[in-house]
Amino acid sequence: MHRRTLRDILLNRLLLAISLAGVLFFFFLPNRGLLEWSIRLSGMLLLSHIFIGDYQISTIPKAFFILLWITAILLLLSVIFSGPHTDTHRMYRVIKMLIIAFSVHCLSRGHLDERAFFLFGAILAILIVWQFIARSLIGMPYGAYSNPHYLANLASLTLPFLFYYFFVAPRPYNFLFVPLLTLMAIDLLLKTSSRPAFLALVVSTIFAIFFLVRSNRKWIALAAFAGACLLLYATNYANITERIENLIVNLPTEERVQFWADTWKMLKHNSLGAWLVGNG
Repeated sequence: MHRRTLRDILLNRLLLAISLAGVLFFFFLPNRGLLEWSIRLSGMLLLSHIFIGDYQISTIPKAFFILLWITAILLLLSVIFSGPHTDTHRMYRVIKMLIIAFSVHCLSRGHLDERAFFLFGAILAILIVWQFIARSLIGMPYGAYSNPHYLANLASLTLPFLFYYFFVAPRPYNFLFVPLLTLMAIDLLLKTSSRPAFLALVVSTIFAIFFLVRSNRKWIALAAFAGACLLLYATNYANITERIENLIVNLPTEERVQFWADTWKMLKHNSLGAWLVGNG
């Protein structure tokens, strides 16, 4: 009886969902210690599903194995050709990424418990509202973070989740709360003045519309997105118009552009061996 109870606990899909929710929450908190423990718990539960559960290796898509082999080769090359000052401990971050990816796939194979569904939604709401209050009402320019890009990452990475919840959440939550949270996230993103996050969101949205949206809805979505961008540009919300114009005018002298140009000059002198097994 004890073994069966322990097995049921280890194979509880809700527990796996809670551990992944912890990864999401503590990643944006940020709390490195609790984030590490959430990833470890996800890894332990993932191994339980593989060895004593129904997450069989034969059910894992080939794309995941390709990712696994590529990662293993890169890690091996990094160990063999690493320099004396290389921090090899950072390679564990790649393994943690794989744990999260396989855990998400394991969780997605079956019916997701409604409690887990609302748990993820509640975490998204807490993260966005918390940062919005910190910035808009308390007057903290970067929310609860010390860097504007951290806040921009939170806003941009939560938008796809909110888009998903808009279509799958029960009424009236999808029409009342999801649009409000989306506006809060967009407001946070624009007012951080983080150009990398904004440009990444624009490019990824266009990519998703062209390659993930089917039929005539693709052009409707593209027109709606273009209209939203034009509206922001026309209203100069959060000084976005001035920032875009300054970026276009000063692009050749931008610091990042200079870094990229100098990096390319260095890479052109690399040997074939350096390109294959070196650092680029």
